[in-house]
Amino acid sequence: MTSYDSTRKWTGVSDIIFSPGINCQYDNLPELTQACLVTQACLGCICEGISGCNVTSTCQGEVCGPFRITWPYWADAGKPTVNNEGPSSDTAYKNCALDTFCSALAVQGYMQKYQQDCNNDGKIDCDDYAAIHKLGGYGCQGQLPYEYNRRYQQYINAEYDDPVSPACLTRICKVMSGCRTSRCYDSYCGAFRMSRPFWVDGGMPTFKNEDPESEMAYENCAMDIFCSAKTVQGYMTKFRQDCNGDGKIDCDDYYDIHRLGGYGCGNREPSGYQNSTREKEY
Repeated sequence: MTSYDSTRKWTGVSDIIFSPGINCQYDNLPELTQACLVTQACLGCICEGISGCNVTSTCQGEVCGPFRITWPYWADAGKPTVNNEGPSSDTAYKNCALDTFCSALAVQGYMQKYQQDCNNDGKIDCDDYAAIHKLGGYGCQGQLPYEYNRRYQQYINAEYDDPVSPACLTRICKVMSGCRTSRCYDSYCGAFRMSRPFWVDGGMPTFKNEDPESEMAYENCAMDIFCSAKTVQGYMTKFRQDCNGDGKIDCDDYYDIHRLGGYGCGNREPSGYQNSTREKEY
């Protein structure tokens, strides 16, 4: 049985995409490999496709949680649980399905059991896992529902340069907002709390191919975790520099650039900011 410590907090697609790897050991299923089949990015794309990665969603009918998994799905996945709860407990399935990390483990277990080349392209990749997740291990060659496939494709096809590592993006995101895609206030929007000038300097990426001159283009991008992360990458590509003079450009410098701007990152950090950003990587 795989169990997850619920004291570890997840906030949604940002954590699924940017978090370090999941421990994929299933003690009660020795035939499973130790390595995760499904990448963190792929997990995030499936989560976004199936529910908008709504980590606050409850159960609706026979499906629960951000991955919208059923009891049979969870059982086929190896019955992972939260906080060492027994898998035979009446609440074990629901508690796992509603927990982002445990439900991600369930997805890994399900794919270990049913992995296959659903679209017959000669490889097993995220497209196959997305089909297996939605259509099941025995029906993955069928037609995906339009809306699920549209959302999945939107995220799986997101491409951008990445001077900032996923772990560093997570740390910046957590310091700025706790990685919550909150609405705009005081001219700052989204999980990265970015301003319109920051977005412009970041290359003005847009959500769903929106016209960058659109009145809502900045806000819509800032409120989307992928588009806002792309903006951060673009901003750092433009302003990357050794802010602290230690002879290298790393996450400490990206912290400073994000918080103090491309022309002010050598200045002293605001009170409380330095300690909060120098924490260990998530």
